[in-house]
Amino acid sequence: MSGCEEPPARAVSMKFQATNTADHILIVEGETDLPGGSPLKAELRNREDQVLSRDSAVVRKGKFYFDFDLTTLSGLSLYQVRVKFDPQDAPLGVRRTTGLWGQALEGKGVRDKVDGRNGRYFEQRIDVLLTNDATGQDWEGRDFGAMDVSERSRITGILEKQVEEKPGLRSAKFALARAYIASDGRELAAGSRSHVLLQDVIKIKDDDAIGRQVQQILQNIDLKEATVEAAKVEREKLTSGAKYLNERSITPGQSIGAFNLGMSYRILQHRLKFDSPPIFSEAQEFVVAKPKEPTGVELTFRSTDRRLQSVRTTSEAFRLPEGFGVGSMLHEIQQAYGTVAVPTPTFRQVRVQADGRVVYKGTIRTSGLEFEIRRVVDPVFPLPVDLVDAIVVFEEKL
Repeated sequence: MSGCEEPPARAVSMKFQATNTADHILIVEGETDLPGGSPLKAELRNREDQVLSRDSAVVRKGKFYFDFDLTTLSGLSLYQVRVKFDPQDAPLGVRRTTGLWGQALEGKGVRDKVDGRNGRYFEQRIDVLLTNDATGQDWEGRDFGAMDVSERSRITGILEKQVEEKPGLRSAKFALARAYIASDGRELAAGSRSHVLLQDVIKIKDDDAIGRQVQQILQNIDLKEATVEAAKVEREKLTSGAKYLNERSITPGQSIGAFNLGMSYRILQHRLKFDSPPIFSEAQEFVVAKPKEPTGVELTFRSTDRRLQSVRTTSEAFRLPEGFGVGSMLHEIQQAYGTVAVPTPTFRQVRVQADGRVVYKGTIRTSGLEFEIRRVVDPVFPLPVDLVDAIVVFEEKL
């Protein structure tokens, strides 16, 4: 890598297996820690080291596969499969981690080139015994998620034919279900083709290796269905207006309950019923609306954009994080927040009750929050009692 720092040494490993199928196809499938996108070449050789067939593949998510047509071969014989990675055939992104000439590669299977060119390559070999009476199937032990689309489609067609001809073949049904799931994530759902196949498999037997795998997949489907159903119920609650009845927190400068400042009247009119629908006009800068439920809430909208400008509540149901709300005593709030943040307001007398007690009103405006305080003074015991009459949340302008 001219002008670039050499990559650190990279140990390479690879393992694969070859399956000789009854369809005269040799399936080679394996795993490696070579970088994704690494090109691989495979050869099938006989005892005389003659190359009988070649195939190529690319590493995807640490996996790869090849297939060789064996129809021209016959009889019992020993063959060898060689899988090779040459960095010089790889894209630049791969070569940055292996070295342009493979100089960063290390481990068993790493070889130096002997054809006069500098560099290294990686090769793994296994011996394979091929017979005419192979009983394996093209789909047994396959990882359908690692296959490319054309290979998966080919195997899926074989499996569909197997299941049609032999409906009692559990392994074929299980493999076909896995193939469907690998092709389309929507197959992991109740009522899908794969779900029907898996239920058939487990009806026959559920205490072997296949049965245990099927049980796990069916549990995942049930869990997914439960999650989807819960989300559906939650959406129905939101669209029905339930959240406006259930949410009871007060956040200064942001919200009272589920009434968030800035939200559009258009949204609320489809969720709530109002004592009387607000009439927006240019003559009024703000319009107040009172929903029938929850009670004790007043919503003030701007006429210009019909968005929520402030929320006022006289209900004791709504509470600040510290637990204070309508009905709380002023001195308790001051003990929690301090008199600097919540000072004692200037009171004005509003009325004298029939029992002689004098009622005063005062307002405390703090950060994004306003307390309306009611002071009651008993003529016999003239100690004032200051209570929160209402709370208003408004957007604090910076």
